[in-house]
Amino acid sequence: MERNPRTLGIERPPVRPLPVGFKPAGGSPYSVQDGDSWVSLAGRWGVDAKSLIDFNFKTNDPAEVNWYLSHWTGCNQATPDGFNWAFSANANPNSVNHGVIYRPPIDFDADVISAGPSGLNALARYLDGLPEEDETLDWVHFGLDVFEFVHMAIGIFEIGEGTAAAFLVEVVGPFAAELAVLLAIGVPYMQVIDERKREWALRGISEGTVMGANRVPRQFIRSYFVHTDPNYFNDRGQNPEHYREFQIAYTLYLWKGYAYGLQLNNPERVKLMARLIRQEGRWSDDEIHNFDSWSDRAKKDFYERTGIQFHRSFLPPK
Repeated sequence: MERNPRTLGIERPPVRPLPVGFKPAGGSPYSVQDGDSWVSLAGRWGVDAKSLIDFNFKTNDPAEVNWYLSHWTGCNQATPDGFNWAFSANANPNSVNHGVIYRPPIDFDADVISAGPSGLNALARYLDGLPEEDETLDWVHFGLDVFEFVHMAIGIFEIGEGTAAAFLVEVVGPFAAELAVLLAIGVPYMQVIDERKREWALRGISEGTVMGANRVPRQFIRSYFVHTDPNYFNDRGQNPEHYREFQIAYTLYLWKGYAYGLQLNNPERVKLMARLIRQEGRWSDDEIHNFDSWSDRAKKDFYERTGIQFHRSFLPPK
């Protein structure tokens, strides 16, 4: 007989079972596929495997986890060593969740570094090297590698159809399905998207990074920068069928930039914002000091303008 957790006696009903149909708070359903594992999914979603298991089943006891995998997730194939149930696409249709586990909610705030750790990304390391009082107004042309945004070590941005759909349900919703398809064929990589998509993606990175560095609330971004009408992206008379692709490129990289900017600690973000404000040259010190009293529209204009300065200074022009 093929070894499996049941025949080996390491599948046991939990001591304190969860109610049938339990869904962890904030969790997004994910249908497991062949080759998935707790470790691979945890890496994709930016959590550790033990935390992911506990999020789903409120236990890390191997025997109890195996019981849930069998009876709830519907796993019916063993791992190669025969000691645990393995994820697969052909889950038992009579199981409670029929092949579904839950992805923890995205928490951008977990990446906020208020003080202490420095140099968490290439931009942070560059800013660390600037003097505290840097009065130079020339363009930096630091040449930040856009691929750092594609490959950022933030699990929610891993390429994959299921991951993309789950990510967009969380932050972009209205066009999750379209982005899932585009991610699956490799659209996020800069070398394979056309020039206009690239321009929108770089704009998204720029505005997102500035707002992440300045700790802008996510709801403000959703209200003023997540544009749900594709016609917003009709700025050069392109074929309407491309508007949605520009919308997707911009929005995906807006959130990537936001998460990237959140990685700056306080000294780094102060240096960045001071440089961008000086380069724009539009606002007096008194206006900046009273920034909290600005209207939302004025703040939106501020982030658009400082985003332009960020693009000019830190991202490739072409």
